[in-house]
Amino acid sequence: PTQKPQELISFRIIAVSLCDLALAVSSSLRPWHYNSSSLSHCFFTIMERKNVKWLRVLGILILLTAGSKISMGTSYNKATKPPPQTTVNQPPPILSIKSLDQKVDEKIIPLLLKSYGNAGSLLERGVGGPEGTRRVDGGFNQAYYGHQDPMCNYNWSASCSKGITNLGSFSYQQAADKPRALTPLQADRVQKQILRLQALELFHQAKRQHLQLNLFQLLSGIDLANQSPMAACVQQPNKAVVYKLAAGIDHNGSNTAKVTATFTKNNCSWGYIDRLAQAQRQKKLQGFDAVVYARQWSYFNVDPASGRFNNWDAGGLGNNPMIIKADQLRRTLAVVSAMRYQVDNFK
Repeated sequence: PTQKPQELISFRIIAVSLCDLALAVSSSLRPWHYNSSSLSHCFFTIMERKNVKWLRVLGILILLTAGSKISMGTSYNKATKPPPQTTVNQPPPILSIKSLDQKVDEKIIPLLLKSYGNAGSLLERGVGGPEGTRRVDGGFNQAYYGHQDPMCNYNWSASCSKGITNLGSFSYQQAADKPRALTPLQADRVQKQILRLQALELFHQAKRQHLQLNLFQLLSGIDLANQSPMAACVQQPNKAVVYKLAAGIDHNGSNTAKVTATFTKNNCSWGYIDRLAQAQRQKKLQGFDAVVYARQWSYFNVDPASGRFNNWDAGGLGNNPMIIKADQLRRTLAVVSAMRYQVDNFK
């Protein structure tokens, strides 16, 4: 039958829409390239028939085709296994310091070693600052690349005549019982592992004294251990263990706890932790004053025979109590500066 103009326009719009949909669905199922000529052919085929029934048939075919496509896709998705989940090792979180006296435990040690780009780690800045090798922002001083031990200014010895060089952030010294380091970077890698073990030992000593260390006390103790393991009453770990750790083995806490058994026997007493307990409980000192007292008096020895304190043992500082105190005060202030920088720049 003859169609009215308005009906013919609607018919053409419906025809184009259905053809467009049909060709798009078909092209996804078969290698039939969808283009404008295909659409025109479909459209004129329908228009020649001029019968709405053809549109109905075409609509049914489109629905059936689309339904089969959806069904195929659904069954395929159900049969497909999800991709395997890959485990990514997350870096340790940022060491956010809310206060200098926040309490810490052994879990803090990996965060002390975490590097912050050019600023380095808090351990490098917290010890490198007192050593004069690193600036508060992590920058390198000339001493980082090698310098003679300052003890030669007070006590000339055979080691001074040999020109022993301190290397890296921690002023690492070559010795027969320590791994050899040829560059500042190698020296830092080795000394970090030594200090990591010695930090664990400080925690164990604090537990025996029923002390809960805060971050300031811990970092100050680590700095003292780096300056003089004997004053801090921490042991030099076995050379083979340090090699193993510096090679990147035994990074978790349980393995670290196992290798502490390979330390040489330690008969030291009245080291940093003992003096810190004395400062707080007997001298009634707190905070900064307690730490400076503990550091200074860690250099005062006990005679093993009599059990009495009998002499200062800080040859590099001339065994002079005033020089020792001034040096420990200077180093403690440098530790505070490193922690302040961490507070201000790494939230």
